[in-house]
Amino acid sequence: MRHRVPRGSPEWEREQEDSLFDHMGAAHTTDERQHLHVEVARRTAEDSTWKAMAAAEERKAHEVYLAKKRRDAEQRLAAKKYTEETFAAMNAHRVKIRNRSVDGFKSMEAKELATEVERENPHASAQVIAEKAMKLLHLVLQGREQQLPSIQSIP
Repeated sequence: MRHRVPRGSPEWEREQEDSLFDHMGAAHTTDERQHLHVEVARRTAEDSTWKAMAAAEERKAHEVYLAKKRRDAEQRLAAKKYTEETFAAMNAHRVKIRNRSVDGFKSMEAKELATEVERENPHASAQVIAEKAMKLLHLVLQGREQQLPSIQSIP
């Protein structure tokens, strides 16, 4: 058992001061703990707020990225479709022009050949002139097809 120090002695005053400072330190520590707890809670709330804001910003950036990617894909698809349709129309037009020019060439060539056959045989009937002109036209076209590429082989 601890012996009691007489009240008012220097030893007793020292114990009282130590006790007071110990008590003040304990109270200070409790206040610090409460303050620290409040500070930690505040920082945690701020961190969660910042994380939520960062996540929202990241989602928004991702949505913008996806919208841009989708828009680019739509533009590429539209350009591809336009190119295919345009080239198909150009090819159809080119084939039509070639067919017309071949038909026009044949009719012009037939008229010229008929005129030449008529000059060579002035007294022949129209039937004979037409037959000879058609034979010559067939020979001319056969010779030209061998020299010129066919329409289907031209891209």
